Amino acid sequence: GKKKRKHPFVLSENVYFSDKVVIELDPRWELRQLPSSFGVHQRFGEYFLWITQKGQKVIVERRFRLKPFRLSSEEFPLFLELLREIDRREERLALSLEEKK
Repeated sequence: GKKKRKHPFVLSENVYFSDKVVIELDPRWELRQLPSSFGVHQRFGEYFLWITQKGQKVIVERRFRLKPFRLSSEEFPLFLELLREIDRREERLALSLEEKK
C-alpha cells in the first residue's frame, strides 16, 4: 500500500521559474483550436500556463512559484495534488494543426 508521510514538509526558500516558447507555424498550416490557458493558486504557491496566438506564432508561457511554507503530514497530499494537476495539464498540452485550404 501507499506509505503515509510521518513528518511535516518544510520549504524554507522561494522557488520560482518561468519560461516562454514561441512556435512559428509554417504559413501552409493553421491551428485548429487554441488550447486553454490554466492557472491555480494555493496558499503555498501558484502556477499559470498561458497560450496565445499572434498571426502564425503560438506563444506558450509558464510561471511556477512556491513561497516558503510548512505542511503537516495531513496537509501534504494537497501539495501533491497540485503538482499532479500541473503534470496532467502539461501532459495533455498539444497543438492540433490542419493544412490551409
